[in-house]
Amino acid sequence: MLEAQKNYLRYGACEETATQYVRKQTEQDKRDPVWVSINDCLYEFILACRKFIEGKYSIAELQHNFSWITVPDDIEGELKQIDINLDMIRYCTLEHMQRDEALHVVNELLKKMNITIEINR
Repeated sequence: MLEAQKNYLRYGACEETATQYVRKQTEQDKRDPVWVSINDCLYEFILACRKFIEGKYSIAELQHNFSWITVPDDIEGELKQIDINLDMIRYCTLEHMQRDEALHVVNELLKKMNITIEINR
């Protein structure tokens, strides 16, 4: 939902590819006065996790994204521990088992943070 909100602000549609199906904004179009954006302090973190779970990111790409993402202070330590765990998986686990083990680590963190990710397959 947050991604759709951001895309609407960027492109005027839920996705850039959908702009051809959306009419242009008029002067009569007004934002609801009680509308608020979804809290996005974890947006980039959740997006990176979702792309990894969907198979769009490798473990290395996930770690790269985690390295530049800004997260709230209360979960920064968790993110550092995840990075250590993912390093251990990449360098100490048989290659054919790495993705499954990394998925387990990521899913456990999301569960601990009470975050549910909708998967696009």
